Amino acid sequence: MKVDSWRFAFAGGIYAGTVVVLATIASIFRIPGYPPFTKILADFYGPYGYSATWRGLVPGAFWGFIEGFVHTGLFAIIYNNLIAKKQARRQPSASS
Repeated sequence: MKVDSWRFAFAGGIYAGTVVVLATIASIFRIPGYPPFTKILADFYGPYGYSATWRGLVPGAFWGFIEGFVHTGLFAIIYNNLIAKKQARRQPSASS
């Protein structure tokens, strides 16, 4: 069964953006385990405006969405290509 690559990518983007927002909020409130995670996020997204602050939520959500969109979109495309190849091997050829 093939998946709709665009919808899959959009859902992945929403998920990743939400994770970044929730992790940032958890880090702001100093919930144990989140400040080190948001430090890693700041290492990646910091040059693009992210920080573990209220002001950094919007760039973090944006870049989380973009990264999730690209990664899950590529995953869906690869998955669809593998499914197509598998189905092509299962179908008997017309000359047989």
